[in-house]
Amino acid sequence: MTVVATSPDLRAWRIDGVAVGGRPHEGPDVFELGGFWWMIVDEWRGMGVHRSGDGIRWVRQGGADAVILDALPAGGHGHHGAHVRAGDDVWFYFFGRAADAEPHAQEEDGRASVVHRVRLDVVDGVLVAR
Repeated sequence: MTVVATSPDLRAWRIDGVAVGGRPHEGPDVFELGGFWWMIVDEWRGMGVHRSGDGIRWVRQGGADAVILDALPAGGHGHHGAHVRAGDDVWFYFFGRAADAEPHAQEEDGRASVVHRVRLDVVDGVLVAR
């Protein structure tokens, strides 16, 4: 789960509640785009997307099982990402399997990973990856 915490001095922290519960996840990345705050989390099967108007209360996009970046062209799904803002554009960089990598290989050469990039846009209040 991802929690909300506040601090007056960055030393003492107070837990204010749960921001995102539900499915297990890690690696939250938060940014503003199209008048909303967005949080993308790695669910180990694609990326869960959550939207907020205030950065505190979050609603999952598309329901409990919805994810983005769950079917990459090389196979597999996206892992651990981070956004980069370039002017008006927001790019999302994330890890994924290389085209010739086996999904559960034990040998180092078979576990090759690559960094992917997609542009994020908001269309009718929904975050989309292009």
